[in-house]
Amino acid sequence: MKIIVEADSIEELKKLLAQLISKSAAEDFQEIDLLGLNVRLRKQLTQEGITTIDQLQKMSDMDLLRITNLGRKSLNEIRSALYARTLQNLPSQ
Repeated sequence: MKIIVEADSIEELKKLLAQLISKSAAEDFQEIDLLGLNVRLRKQLTQEGITTIDQLQKMSDMDLLRITNLGRKSLNEIRSALYARTLQNLPSQ
C-alpha cells in the first residue's frame, strides 16, 4: 500500500503523521464489527479468535486463507475494508 501525504514543512508533516499514528493506534484494538464485514465472514473470524482490527491487520493473506471456508472473495473484502479504514484515518487538509 502506498500513501502520499503533502505538507508544506517538515513540522507539518510530523504533525500529520503523529495525528495519523495516534488515531489509528487507538482504533486498532476496536472490534472487527466496525469494518462492516458481512455476517458470515465476521462469524468465521470470531470462531478463529480474531476479534480486533489489530489482530486482523497482523495476519498475512496466507494466514487468512488457511481459515476454513475463507476464500479469495472474503480475503478481498477484508483487505478492502482495512484499506478504506486507513483512508478514513488520514487527516483532512
